Amino acid sequence: MKYNNDFVNEYVKDIFKPGAVIVSYGMRGGGKTHCAISFCQRLMEGYFEGTPKNVVLVTNVIFVKKTPNDPPDEFETTSPKGVHTIHAMKELFPIVVETFEKYGRKDTMIILLLDEAQNFL
Repeated sequence: MKYNNDFVNEYVKDIFKPGAVIVSYGMRGGGKTHCAISFCQRLMEGYFEGTPKNVVLVTNVIFVKKTPNDPPDEFETTSPKGVHTIHAMKELFPIVVETFEKYGRKDTMIILLLDEAQNFL
């Protein structure tokens, strides 16, 4: 089966609209979070034509990285550029204000990605 870029770009533009809620479900450990993060990364990198230029991700997913200075079996907790890790909903609103002040509302997308949202809310 041939990959159809035009179809995928149109599909992504149709799904990611202001106020859209996208829920994924499946078996525990099935890769839902990994898939969501990967998809958000592609959006942030401008991979899909016609999607906003400025994409900011706000999430409760914790990111870690290994640096050469870290002791064995230890990782640094850090968020990639453009990603804000939050622990409570009240942390979301200053990020939204900061994002709109920096980029404006036009051509800007803020994605709220909540892993295990029922526990977070």
